Amino acid sequence: MSNLVYLVGMGNLGKILSQRMADRGIELQGIVVRDPKKYEELYPNFPFISINNIPKSKEATFILCVKDDQILGFLDELKQFGHSNSTVVHCSGSFNSRSMTPYFENNGYLYPLQTFNQNHDINFDNIPIFVGGSNQNTLKTIQAIANHLGNNVHEISEIKRKTLHLCAVYINNFGNRLFGVAQDIANKEEIPFEYLKPLAEETVRVVFEKNHKSAQTGPAKRNDVSTINRHLDYLKEEGLDEELGMYLMFTKMIQDENR
Repeated sequence: MSNLVYLVGMGNLGKILSQRMADRGIELQGIVVRDPKKYEELYPNFPFISINNIPKSKEATFILCVKDDQILGFLDELKQFGHSNSTVVHCSGSFNSRSMTPYFENNGYLYPLQTFNQNHDINFDNIPIFVGGSNQNTLKTIQAIANHLGNNVHEISEIKRKTLHLCAVYINNFGNRLFGVAQDIANKEEIPFEYLKPLAEETVRVVFEKNHKSAQTGPAKRNDVSTINRHLDYLKEEGLDEELGMYLMFTKMIQDENR
């Protein structure tokens, strides 16, 4: 593993990774941010640095915890400051790694498949971390860092990483929105949302023990038209047009799959 590791960015992922690295004995040479003084006051135990103050070294590895649309801009700056021999590693699920090659020959990805919220503790030991590199030496560098971070590291191709990210969006982002619909309706009727927690936990448990089709239950699966119509009437009466559209769409998808 490179002895000179820099983290770039201090968003949710950057904060969690920097703490994990400290906990696992990875010494950060610096956390690269636009305004080091701003962060030094908030996080006095971390070594913040601006891009123009990074010492030049052929062995440096930069782990990019920034938004996808900021990656190439940072690489351009990093190259202009004379760090073109460094290794650059993004943490995105969907970013096109090949677009990094014109800037840095040694590049790759370290993608922890999890949702990161700075106000919630994450058990990094169980998170699958997916890695890839533009060449074998770069891959070994990234694997070494990933193995220090967690215990569930997998080499994966570019296309499979992107596909995993698509699957993750369905499970996490869209799933969260569906939870939000249920939460809003429960709150409107003054029903504690906690009542639904055992159902949510059982749904997740069963879908990973069976395939989703055999795990499916409910009025759409059994073609219970009277129950479906009662649900639709409620949504119409409450003026929940968007939720009504979602209900119709998912009902049709389930019915089509179970014909």
